[in-house]
Amino acid sequence: MMINNISHNHAVYSNTQKINALQDNQYSTTDSRSAADNVQISDNGKQAASAWQALANKYDVTSITTQERVDMARDMKDNGLISNDSMMLMVMPQSMNDDMNTPSNFIEDLENSIAASKSSGLGSKQLEMRTKLLGMLQNMDQLRNG
Repeated sequence: MMINNISHNHAVYSNTQKINALQDNQYSTTDSRSAADNVQISDNGKQAASAWQALANKYDVTSITTQERVDMARDMKDNGLISNDSMMLMVMPQSMNDDMNTPSNFIEDLENSIAASKSSGLGSKQLEMRTKLLGMLQNMDQLRNG
């Protein structure tokens, strides 16, 4: 089969040269941007980061009462960091005997809840929401404790 299209032949030839050069380590695939390129964070992003840090400083998610969880959920919602569904999940009592003033490790409680949910076949949306919330709490703990 004979190809008569000159631009096609040039493209094939050019690509063949690039492949050969790559094999010979002569062709660089690095990005042409300089090392001085900067990432710009929006004002909303900065506000969210500031809100997360303030919440992490205010609440210890490894030793938090149910009442503090309610307050934290309200603060998170007011700052636009969580949805109504996530807020409801956070304020829900952990057990029938939940004492509003006894601190617990919310991260461990949520990890146990996720494990129980997996074994009981809880819906994927509920499991996804709990897993996402767990990630947020772990990030808060990391912000608090460095």
